[in-house]
Amino acid sequence: MVTGIPPARSLRLVAAVVIGAALFALYLLYTVLHPGAGAGDFDFPLRAARHLVAGRDPYVAMTPGTVGAAGAFLYPLPAAFVAVPFAALPSAYAGAAFVGVSGALLAFALSARGWWRLLALMSPAFLLSFSVANWPPLIMASALIPGLGWLAAAKPNLGLVAFAYRPRWSTVIAGIVVIAVSLVLLPAWPAGWLSHVARQEIAHTPTFAWPLGAVGLAGLLRWRTPEGRALAAFALVPVSVFPYDHLMLWLIPRNFREALLLTWTAWIAAPAVLGFNAEASRTTLLLIQGGITLGTVVPATFLVLRHPNTGPMPSRIERLVSGWPHWARGSA
Repeated sequence: MVTGIPPARSLRLVAAVVIGAALFALYLLYTVLHPGAGAGDFDFPLRAARHLVAGRDPYVAMTPGTVGAAGAFLYPLPAAFVAVPFAALPSAYAGAAFVGVSGALLAFALSARGWWRLLALMSPAFLLSFSVANWPPLIMASALIPGLGWLAAAKPNLGLVAFAYRPRWSTVIAGIVVIAVSLVLLPAWPAGWLSHVARQEIAHTPTFAWPLGAVGLAGLLRWRTPEGRALAAFALVPVSVFPYDHLMLWLIPRNFREALLLTWTAWIAAPAVLGFNAEASRTTLLLIQGGITLGTVVPATFLVLRHPNTGPMPSRIERLVSGWPHWARGSA
């Protein structure tokens, strides 16, 4: 399969629209088959956006235990900004639109280097993200599309992975502007957010603390490459026990064979998730995390380490590392 010739921009745009429309329709069908699905996990920023538009503080209105609330709002306030354009839609349609737009943007971004990268859309991580209308497809797209870098402010754990993959000053500036606007609108939101996060039912933990997960830190040995930085960042940030956040690891494959390997191993490990429930014992949880890691982080680490630590760096960083041994310094 040829992977070196990128498709035409017009074809990529058509494919992205088709994929986005299909995801929109499939999510609506999913909500018909599962009437309680609504907007999935997107329901939380969606309700927060509705409170914000109505002039209410979502961290007060959505406090756990409040009658009619959606539960704790575990996201920074900029996440509600993302949901504002969908706030007027019924929940199921809002969730479908979010899934469709996120999938279309990701498909367009991925296809820039070849159709083979769309294998990420066939991964269990993408399927899980789709089924619960979660953020990873949109944040992964933000790592590849310069104008979307500010989305890191809405989902900072995955946003750090996206930034490590492709750091840009424009991302930093845009993120600062978004956060500044949010503080003007609601100055106390950071305290409210941290209060809600402290009371989340299922804690997020960094994958380096999972069984086998520390191998991801080997990405630091390839710090000059986008893939190495993304892997190391992913190992350090807290993620869900459900492996939809692991979609960020599909930034790592450089060709069709690597993407196929990561997708294949992830599907082999996917049944591990079926054993999870909120009351699972510590041993069961560790076994699930170990199975997920074995199918995703371990092969992703193998893919990163099979490439040399080469890549350009700003001159000030080159001067800083000039005294390092060659195995750690790499080369430009």
